Amino acid sequence: AANTAESRGVICTTTKDARSLVSAVGNDAGAKGFLLVTDIDTGKSVQIPCPGPVAQSATFGSMLSTNGSFYTAQGRVLLEFDVSRMEWSHHATPVEAVAHYMSFTEAPESTLIWMAGYPTCDLVSYDPATRKSTVHGRFDTGEKYPQSLAVDSEGWVYAGIGTARCNLVGYDP
Repeated sequence: AANTAESRGVICTTTKDARSLVSAVGNDAGAKGFLLVTDIDTGKSVQIPCPGPVAQSATFGSMLSTNGSFYTAQGRVLLEFDVSRMEWSHHATPVEAVAHYMSFTEAPESTLIWMAGYPTCDLVSYDPATRKSTVHGRFDTGEKYPQSLAVDSEGWVYAGIGTARCNLVGYDP
């Protein structure tokens, strides 16, 4: 869509009004982060700057939820993008000590969005209905890289962590 930045997360979706969209988080040397949204049917792309004071910062994880929102982060700032409306719907900083959110997943029945950050390995849940974030603590006191997250049918959250010990850790909320 644009040969201007490194892609740091891409999702494809069809909106309620039947538009086929591809959304990509860009990462470049600019001061302001952005999302690039391409309408597959028309071939048109639009660059949507991050909201308010959100500065450009490395993005390592993103996901599309069943509620139709795209979740990502610019550094420690959690971002929620309403794909159908093509606008940012929320942004917040759940944990100041987190430098980057590395992984995202969704709870069964889309009640919570889960994310984990570097270098603290903190697990955070975000409730899209109330816009509240809850810090659940660290997955690991030594490892820094929560590479992947998953939630099982019972609600347990699992993380693949680290580059040293490569742990698999489970959390029962």
